[in-house]
Amino acid sequence: MTVFTPPKEVKDIIGFGTSGLVGDISDSEVLKMYKPGDQESTNEINREILIYKTLGSHENIMGFIEASEHGVKLERMKHGNVRSYLSSNDVEMGDRVKWCKQMCRGLAHIHERGVFHCDLNGSNVFIDKNFNLKIGDFAGSCNQNTESLVLEGARYYLPREDWTPTAKSEIFAAGSTMYEIMQGEKPYEYLDDKEVEKRYKSQEFPDTSCIPYVGEIIRNCWFQRYESADELVQAICSVEAEAINKAA
Repeated sequence: MTVFTPPKEVKDIIGFGTSGLVGDISDSEVLKMYKPGDQESTNEINREILIYKTLGSHENIMGFIEASEHGVKLERMKHGNVRSYLSSNDVEMGDRVKWCKQMCRGLAHIHERGVFHCDLNGSNVFIDKNFNLKIGDFAGSCNQNTESLVLEGARYYLPREDWTPTAKSEIFAAGSTMYEIMQGEKPYEYLDDKEVEKRYKSQEFPDTSCIPYVGEIIRNCWFQRYESADELVQAICSVEAEAINKAA
């Protein structure tokens, strides 16, 4: 059995992801570490490093600091992922709409750089110290020269003939993630995956008529009415001002 000893700069292990262990370095940095003796973990973190280098810097993408012999150093997201945060905190509707916009802007940048995230959902979008949203966890993502290492979960997956990611499959996942941000739960939270898949194939999606500001936008994502993430950003921006004014 391999005994794991974290590097000295790691104060504590604060996360156990599928692709690696997350170590606390400072108030501003974490280290996502290779799992010892796990080739899949090594492959996924190396993929994440490749993708971060492809993406460069963007205000709605988790900050890449550097690759190291132990894994990858990343910007610390003080408030964790959206799914966990919403499970124990109240958030104003205006802020939820802002997060939807920020996620979509991050997605537009990802696509502009020729990358597909491939696993967009509420556990892979994070809240920084200033309560801004950033997309992270690119361990299964792909660019123009690689294949994806993961697939979206049932509630975020656009039914299609093959598993190849497209702009529309990513926008579909963005719609489900916006639903999660606005409602505080996954689409069809209490149904099993097979039933969700069956309904999605029949284009039976959760009701969004009660979701303020972005309900119709979410539905448009599910029905593939946006050609690009840029178009989705424009739709969000058109309703954000109304949300901010009502919150004021």
